[in-house]
Amino acid sequence: MKVRKRCPECNTLIEVAINSFVELNCPQCQVLLQVADGVFLKESISQEEWEVKQNAPAFSSPAWLLLGMVNSLPGILKLQDFRLEYIALDSGSLWMKGLRRLEKRMEVPGLAERLDNGENTPLFAVELSEVQSIYFPFYYFGAGVHLKINNQKLRLSFIQPQNTQMPARGFQGVHKIPGAMSVGKYWKSLLIK
Repeated sequence: MKVRKRCPECNTLIEVAINSFVELNCPQCQVLLQVADGVFLKESISQEEWEVKQNAPAFSSPAWLLLGMVNSLPGILKLQDFRLEYIALDSGSLWMKGLRRLEKRMEVPGLAERLDNGENTPLFAVELSEVQSIYFPFYYFGAGVHLKINNQKLRLSFIQPQNTQMPARGFQGVHKIPGAMSVGKYWKSLLIK
């Protein structure tokens, strides 16, 4: 199947294939264009890189960033195109002081205000190869993981802590241990090779 797209350089209509990777020259301006899945790529990649990305695992689930003994931050842990991302959905059980401390620790300017205003806010987004360590502690019974990212140790739980709620705009949290253990087992299969 083919679709018609405009050349990003000269705006000429070009017919491109969907579900494939092609390199072609624009018939008007002769600029070399790369098209993947019917979309012009902004950054150049090779055919091999595109094929690897097509086969890259993708998954997301609710996860709570555990801070100290009783504080947690609800969010979504997401893996896509070999990038691991945590998007905080709410301030959770943290007060403004705790949010500011986390903002400074994770080097995310404006984190406290955005979460206080109810905005979904990425806490980190890194290539999987940049994760310094991944550890599934036995005492989480598979329902949690420790990550080291940018020299920061992060503890994530896939089961909702008793003193928190998942915001209405987020995923439904896992309330039962067997469900959280299944989610953790799947994350382990994706993150540890």
